[in-house]
Amino acid sequence: MIGNQLTAFQLNVAVGTAAVQLRDACQNVLNLQATVTAQGLTGLEAAPISLDAADAAAVLAAVNYLNNVALAYFGLATIPTAFNFNSAVSGTYGGQ
Repeated sequence: MIGNQLTAFQLNVAVGTAAVQLRDACQNVLNLQATVTAQGLTGLEAAPISLDAADAAAVLAAVNYLNNVALAYFGLATIPTAFNFNSAVSGTYGGQ
């Protein structure tokens, strides 16, 4: 075989690390969504954030999409149809 072969230990570490990172990312999204929705569109448009109306709406929409994934991860919501969340929030990637 070509390449490095994983041992059982390495595989367990990789799976455990990915699971913890996903859990933590989903919790961060829930926290972010709580902050952004508390601001609301008016708060996002006001100082010190000062987004224009279109950008404020785009941020709120992106955070809500991310929140849907986080809620589904924690078993607090279902996603009844196929939806490409990656495409929906790709504008927030900043070229990454």
